[in-house]
Parts: sequence; structure tokens; C-alpha cells
Amino acid sequence: MRRISSDILRSDKGSVAPTVGLSLFALIAAGGIAFDYGRLASMDTELQNAADQAALAAASQLDGTSTSMARAEAAARTFLTNTTYSSNDSGGMNVTISAVDVPSQCGTGTVPPVEFFAIKADAESGCNGFVDPARFDEAKFVRVGVTARQAVYALTPIVGAFRSGSINADATAGLGSSICKVPPLMICNPSPGTAFPVTAGKGVLVVAHQNGQSWSSGNFGFLNAGQSNNGAPDLLAAMAYQDAALTCQDTDTGDVDTGATVPAIDAANTRFDIYNFASGGGSTLGACYNGSCPAALNVTKDVIHSSGFNGNNACKMDNGNGGGTPTGWKLAANRYWPLPGPGPTWHDTSKPLDAMGLPRDNCHYTSYDSTLCSGSRIGDGVWGRADYWAKNHTGAPPTGYSSWTRYQTYIWEIQNNAIPNGLPAGSNVFQYGRPQCSTGTPDPLRDRRLLTVAIADNCANLSGTSVPVQISRWVDMFFVEPGINGRGNGSTNDEIYLEVVRETQTAGNGSNAQVIRRDVPYLVK
Repeated sequence: MRRISSDILRSDKGSVAPTVGLSLFALIAAGGIAFDYGRLASMDTELQNAADQAALAAASQLDGTSTSMARAEAAARTFLTNTTYSSNDSGGMNVTISAVDVPSQCGTGTVPPVEFFAIKADAESGCNGFVDPARFDEAKFVRVGVTARQAVYALTPIVGAFRSGSINADATAGLGSSICKVPPLMICNPSPGTAFPVTAGKGVLVVAHQNGQSWSSGNFGFLNAGQSNNGAPDLLAAMAYQDAALTCQDTDTGDVDTGATVPAIDAANTRFDIYNFASGGGSTLGACYNGSCPAALNVTKDVIHSSGFNGNNACKMDNGNGGGTPTGWKLAANRYWPLPGPGPTWHDTSKPLDAMGLPRDNCHYTSYDSTLCSGSRIGDGVWGRADYWAKNHTGAPPTGYSSWTRYQTYIWEIQNNAIPNGLPAGSNVFQYGRPQCSTGTPDPLRDRRLLTVAIADNCANLSGTSVPVQISRWVDMFFVEPGINGRGNGSTNDEIYLEVVRETQTAGNGSNAQVIRRDVPYLVK
């Protein structure tokens, strides 16, 4: 008996039971915390997904119209069909928008369930939000908050925790817009600090930005356009090819292309039936001789040619200026040279007029009086209509012609089969308004002389590619004349001349129209 008692006293069997018993509470508590934390994390994810989707739905309605803000809020409420399986606070499974929102980051109190912002910086900070429907044209971003929910803990109460507390979620989104199928031409706003005037018919004289120099008002350059990020070849292809592989451009910002601007003018001149570059297969523009760069239907210009279009140089610019029989394209010796006068005819009648394309605004010729443009790159829309008609057409001009823009005149000539062509311009030379060198077929839905141009408002701050371009608007402009060295009368070889047509009009996805706009909502935060 004594031996049995002694054995019992010496036995260590079951000695861990008290330890297990004592630690069981902690183990259950740890498991409970893990379980309920998982529920909490799932609920947070569900609420955030709901807020994200509601904000994206709301942002898709921000088109700047008077009903956009109301439609945005309705979209947020209508498309918010998410459920939360992790909240069990008797609030039901549906996630809803409510006035119970996150506190404002810019002060005390709460913010509305749906509020709007004018600029991205405000949207990111959550400051300066508004709900006034009269500010619909400023509503570029929208924030949506969802009702705060709680998780009632299942196992964590063992350590005295019963509820998670309110979990909030909100999201802010904007509408990202891109313009596609456009050459990447960019103009520095000629009047910094003021909106670029979209006045149909006004001429715009812009000069190429030179690498290594500061950007200034009235400079032109290019946005990065190629899909291959191949620099100059992408730029040349973008300006010359009818079906270039162009990246879509953000409507509000972009990156500067540092490619050479003067060679890009040669690329753009293909639209005028001038192919002033080598035809070798290794050249980006060599493909233009095989139909990749068709000219516009109407290429009337102050450039002449003989009747022979044979040989390697027949479609290039001929050296020299007037005189003799050109082997390629050559500027006419006697071009339009306006002088101040009462109008409507300004041409110096003491000189013959060999060839005349659609001209610049009179005040952009030094022979006229350039001070009448007040030194501005933007003209007044007064050009030699009567002179152009007298030189290139016979008979009385159409009714209303005296107020037509150059683009309207160009379109009238195409539509009425009245393109000036084969007009004598001297000894054995002629003015051609119909393409003579072009191969390939122009797309009837895209006008090769109508360019969609980005107006840049922060050119003073641009330096290489380190600063993005801020684009205030997109404008359709008519390509008035080819960029050619030696034209004189104030013209240089690094400038192009355009005419304002209209604010850019866009078509929906998949259209074959001149320009496609794609709008995609995106989350800001």
C-alpha cells in the first residue's frame, strides 16, 4: 500500500493538463481574434469595392452638361448593387450610399455622400468639394462614400471585444479622355493666360520650336505619338502616313516629342503632293512612294511644275526659286504679294501672278502691313478672296463667297469639281491643284488637310520631356500652305500656316470619323 502511494506521488502522467487548461483561454482568444479579424478585413474589402464601383459609375456621367451631376449621383446609387457578407450588424446585406461618411480631410464634420471636384489636386486631397448643380461645368471628379458598417464578433467577445466599430469606405474617380487617330501637332498658346480663340477663318502662323531653346508662345512642336517609342521615325510617320500606328492622346496632358520639327514639315507636305525626301527602303518616309502617304484631294498651292512627272526628283522640291523649267516642284517666281488697299483686291497688279494657292491673312505678309495683326501669331481672317478667285476661277464667284473661309473655299472646289488644275504659270510650267505624284487612295472620311491640334498652355515651363504638356483644348485647323523655304514675304522654312476651323468634334469608339474620342473612368484614390 505504501509502495502504491509512493508510485502515485512519483508519477508525472497528466502533468501537462493544468498547463493546457490554463492556456486554453489564450488559445481560444487568439483563434477568435484571427477569425474575427478575417471577417473585419473581408468587410473592409467589400465596402471599398462597393465605393470604387459607385465612384466609377458616377464618373462616367461627368460630360460637362447641365444634368451631369444629377446623373452622376443617380448612377452611383443605381449601380451600387454590392452586398457585404461579412457585416452582421443587422443592417442587411446591401451596401448603400448614406450621409454617414468619412470625415473631411480639410476640416471637421462629415462630407456629403456624393461630392464633386474641379481639379485633380482637390480630388486627391478631398478639399474644396462642392454639390452646387450650377457648377456642372466644373465637375471633373466625384467622390462617393458608402454607409459605415460593423462586424459583430463571434469569438472575440471572450476577451471583452464585441464589435468592430464603424468601418467607412469612400472612393474618388474622374473621367479620363483620349483623342485617337490624330497627328501629334501641338501649338503653344499664342496668348498665354487667355483661352485660345476658336474663331473660324482666322489664320494662325506658328514657328517650329528648336531643340535646346526655350519654348515660347506661337511655337509648334509635337506630342509623343508612336506606339513603338521610336523617336523621330514615329514622328515622321505620324505626320505623313494616312494610317500611322498612333497612340491615343490624353485630352488634358501629354509628353513632348523631341524629334526634329523641320523634317516633320517635309513629312506633312506629302498632304500637298510634295515628296521631298529619299525613296530608299530604309527611310521611314520611303513608304510614301508606295501609297502610304496619299495627298489630299485638293492640293492647290503657289508651287509650279512642268508637265513631266518622270524621274527620281520629279516630286521633290527643285532648287532655285522660279525661272527655268523645273524638274520638280518649284515656287512660282511671281506669287501673291498683297499691298495695303481698300480691298477686296490687294495684289500688286504691277506684277504678274503666276500661281496662287489659298493665301495667309493679309496682315501676315510683310508686303502688306504686319502691324495690323498687332504682332500676333493669330490673324484677323481677312485674306485675298477676290484675288484667289480671279486667278484660279472664271466667271462670277458663288453667292456669299466674300465671307467664306479658306477651308470653305477648298471644300467648295472639291464638291463642285472645280479644283484649279493645269493652269499656265509661265513657260512650259503649270499650277496643279489635283495630285500628280501621289499614290494610294485617300480615306474619304478623313481630310488630309484638316489637322487636329493640341493647344498647350504651359510652354514656358517645358524642358525636354521632364514636364508634361498641359492641354487646354483641341482645335481642328486647315493646313493652308506647304512649308517651303524661300517663299519670302516674311515666311521662313521652319513655320507652318493654319486656319482655325472649329473646336474638335469627336466620334464614338470604333467610328471611322476624322477623330475618335475614348472616355474611360478611372480611380483617383
